[in-house]
Amino acid sequence: AFLAPGVVTSGLLGGVSIAGASSLENSFIVDGVSTNDMRKGFQGAAMPTDFVEQIEVQTVGFKPEYSALGGVFNAVTKSGSNEFAGSAWFNYDANSLGVVQKQNKFAKELPPENRYDVGFSAGGAILKDKLFYFIGGNGIFAEAPAGNKNFIGLESGKTKDDRVQFYGKLNYYLTANNQLTFTTQLNDNKIAAPNLRAFHGDGPHH
Repeated sequence: AFLAPGVVTSGLLGGVSIAGASSLENSFIVDGVSTNDMRKGFQGAAMPTDFVEQIEVQTVGFKPEYSALGGVFNAVTKSGSNEFAGSAWFNYDANSLGVVQKQNKFAKELPPENRYDVGFSAGGAILKDKLFYFIGGNGIFAEAPAGNKNFIGLESGKTKDDRVQFYGKLNYYLTANNQLTFTTQLNDNKIAAPNLRAFHGDGPHH
């Protein structure tokens, strides 16, 4: 998004600002469906880039039905074809490779995480030239060790952040120019942070 003209960070609110508008005034669309978070107006859906075919960032000249004063982010997910295609990945970030934690007399930054990212995607034809499928799964598991103390000696416990996502898509072509599409997405996020003490900053992990 930041490669497009007029796009900058939105400051304390987070998100992106386009042409001076706040991040709340953008429109986020996935496969033609608005995915804006109703509570804050930010992007309400997230998925690995391996599930996405293309992303379009419109900063000016979009149609009024997009209901955006800032910009429009339009993502199109991958679909199956007559040829089977798939991918799989595994990434590991070791906390031993993280930066040294900064510390002053009041606080110390949270320790770096051990982070695992594993996933797959696959797509193909159920009925040649008519019915196609695409499926994908992704799991991100992060764990930070205990042992960080704040300025009065209280210690944070071990923290865990587990995110699991599944995405499925069916395309049925009625004619060459008309199709029916069914998509489903499952997101499960569990965070465990026992005894997470105050007076901690969160530094970069890589």
